[in-house]
Amino acid sequence: TLAPGEYRQLDEAALGFGATAGDSIFVLTADGTSVLDAIDVADTVRGRQHAAGGMWLYPDVPTPGQPNHFSLNDAIVVNEIMYAPAGDEPEWVEILNPGPAPVSLSGWAITDANVGSKHPWVRSFILAPDGGSVVLCRDSASLVAVRALDPGHVLPVAGFPSLNNGGDAVVLFDERAQVVDAAYYLPLWSAKPGVSLE
Repeated sequence: TLAPGEYRQLDEAALGFGATAGDSIFVLTADGTSVLDAIDVADTVRGRQHAAGGMWLYPDVPTPGQPNHFSLNDAIVVNEIMYAPAGDEPEWVEILNPGPAPVSLSGWAITDANVGSKHPWVRSFILAPDGGSVVLCRDSASLVAVRALDPGHVLPVAGFPSLNNGGDAVVLFDERAQVVDAAYYLPLWSAKPGVSLE
């Protein structure tokens, strides 16, 4: 029995089996009929971040038997979302650096509510401080043509997630696969097609 907030470390001897990268571990009810939780084993330490909705993230250090510890990058925010464009305009997301220092976006990725499918961008980019912004989309040429944007401030993302008009999320990950920011939306927040959310 675990008391509220209590942790318990189970090693290979206690479990009676080991696990290597690619295996899956399941936590079952006492009668073995229902799955309570599950995780695919990786070759790096991962832990749940309850402040981020219980997402599996990457702790700074292993903390067996203790609360997980994360150093999260909160320098960048999701600033604007176009999930229901009109005409030839593609879906897009604008991210913003409100802080005083430039931020490298190399190795970063974006997802919708399906956080298991991350979409990185290929081009490296340094986001300027004090309100610097960049727009992420699948078809940068179309967006530049429709919105008359500076091509240098539009980053194409192969496999840019399809944002659901019925409500979805935009989740931003840094190069360590840590969540930087997440924005959730509902359809009633946008008045009509072609109007973005800010």
